[in-house]
Amino acid sequence: MKKQFYLFLTGLLCIVTINTFSQAPEKFNYQGVLRNPAGELVENTSITVKLSLLEGSSAGEVKYSESHTVSTNDYGQFAVQAGAGTVLSGSFTGINWSNEMYLKTEVANPAGGTLVETGTVQLISVPYALYSNKAKVLDNNALYFTETDTLFAVKDHDGNIVFAVFPDGAKVYVNETAKGNIGGFAVSGRTSNKAGVEVEYLRVTSDSTRVYVNDTSTLKGNIGGFAVSGRTSSKGKPLNYLQVLPDSTRIFVKDSIAGFGISNLESGTSESFLNLNKQNYFIGHQTGNKITDGVYNSMMGYQAGYNTNIGSNNLFLGYRSGYMNITGGNNVFIGTESGYVNQYTYQNTYVGYRSGYELSGAANTVLGSMAGENAGGGNNTFIGTSAGRIATGGNNTFVGQGAGYGFPDENTGVRNTYIGQAVGAKTTTGSYNVMLGFNAGYLNYEGSKNTFLGYDAGHNIHEGSGNIFIGYEAGKDIDGISNRLVIENSNADSTSALIYGEFDQNDLRINGNVGINYPAVNGYGLILDVPDGQTSTYTLWVYGSSFSSGGTWDASDEKFKKDIIPITSTVQKLSKLSGVYYNLKVDEFPKMKFSDKKQIGFLAQEVEQYFPELVKEDLDGNKAINYSKFTPILVEAIKEQQKQIDTLINENSNLKQQLIEMNNRLQKLEK
Repeated sequence: MKKQFYLFLTGLLCIVTINTFSQAPEKFNYQGVLRNPAGELVENTSITVKLSLLEGSSAGEVKYSESHTVSTNDYGQFAVQAGAGTVLSGSFTGINWSNEMYLKTEVANPAGGTLVETGTVQLISVPYALYSNKAKVLDNNALYFTETDTLFAVKDHDGNIVFAVFPDGAKVYVNETAKGNIGGFAVSGRTSNKAGVEVEYLRVTSDSTRVYVNDTSTLKGNIGGFAVSGRTSSKGKPLNYLQVLPDSTRIFVKDSIAGFGISNLESGTSESFLNLNKQNYFIGHQTGNKITDGVYNSMMGYQAGYNTNIGSNNLFLGYRSGYMNITGGNNVFIGTESGYVNQYTYQNTYVGYRSGYELSGAANTVLGSMAGENAGGGNNTFIGTSAGRIATGGNNTFVGQGAGYGFPDENTGVRNTYIGQAVGAKTTTGSYNVMLGFNAGYLNYEGSKNTFLGYDAGHNIHEGSGNIFIGYEAGKDIDGISNRLVIENSNADSTSALIYGEFDQNDLRINGNVGINYPAVNGYGLILDVPDGQTSTYTLWVYGSSFSSGGTWDASDEKFKKDIIPITSTVQKLSKLSGVYYNLKVDEFPKMKFSDKKQIGFLAQEVEQYFPELVKEDLDGNKAINYSKFTPILVEAIKEQQKQIDTLINENSNLKQQLIEMNNRLQKLEK
């Protein structure tokens, strides 16, 4: 399988040694970075590099070739000197540099293996300086040589030097007045598929320096891009400081507090706008200006975290955010002057213009413009513009514009939960309240332990406490009263609110029809039923006596009945029952709440023997008598007795008639 390697040329053909006046061999440096087909660096590996110089084109005649055996470093880099390798063909000193020359590179990995071509590039500009020891002026009148300190120079058509090489360096001269592409300095190349088309890589003009990166390349790794590198004094390998690639821009800093910075230099004074190191990230004018021992801070914005010295783990973003923070840590302040006054507290999160501006407590979460601006206390959550703006209590949750604002007096209440615009906005000392809905509890000053749910619910409560108002405007006009229950969708009073109660009196009033386990029906005040699926024993159980001002009725419509049978022998059965006086066992059955008065009635067990239909057991087996059902029994008993009476009357009448007749006969006999 044919292997492929990729080279990234770092400072391609950068001249290190040019000896134009001695007879020493001429040569130039060639550096590259080697990667495998997967884009991975080939590190610390011995390789063979073959260099060939071609004349005229990338497929031209080979004028010279040589080989080198070198090793890549920790970064996959290697360096060779063209003209100093093992000669394979031609003569390096015999090359006519006035012609177009191309450099072909082949690499064998490992050394001694099969050579693989990695690319051919044209030699331009700087390498042609090698020709300066042979001629003072070339045919194209572009290159010049002087007998002074200039090794060689390039001039424009007006004779102005645009590029010069000196014994200790090189210099590019930029025409500041030129416009368009004729001004400045540029490094260009040609594409591999468009002959004669130049592509700029570097352009320097009076107002800018531009580096162009090929962002369309499909190659991976360091083969493309732009880099600024250096060398250590003891090792020859290059160290990247700045690297620009199609997919990223990287700045390499030494692992110390020095890091990376962007500064402004004016009147001899340097002002840092960007300071990045492994301990802190500061971006902005005087950002983190007084830092000493604080670490792991990220601050961005004019004077953000200005006074922070030992505070750590903070994130400040915005104009003067966290400005006065000194030792506070683990805070997040985002927004202009967010957390401005905070000095020593921890674990706060403020987001918004002047959010938490003077909030000095810890463990607060504030989101919204001016939310918690002049607040205090800890463990608060303020969300919404001006939410909790002057709230100095702790453990509060205010959500909504102006919720728990505390205007005009500060809100010192604690453990309140307000959700909705302007909810509890005027609270001063009230605590332990739960309010939800626009303007709910708006004028609650000192009231505590209230629960208001609904638009404008409890609006005017002022000092009232222990109230529960549920519904639109529920309890809106209740002023200064405590321990009330209102469930209503209007500001109705106790006589018309659907449900009204007084907790201190244990009173509950329902102003409407009620259905329990059954729909409420207009005209029926209360309808009771046992839930479906349960065995019905008693639908209503009353402890103590019951009273009716209009009587009670049993369902008795004939259309409801079937299997109708007359009641008979009632007198005989009734004669078996014993009506008694008795007292209930109040002490033995306190839960029954029996009366201690003398009672009159029957014994259920005795009644059950003769009239079982009149006796019922509860879930505990206790028996009860339906006394109202005795009425039809007594009626039938009366009817039976009346029949007996009628019979006796007839018999008596007959006997009387017989006596009269007998008496008449006796009288006749006596005569």
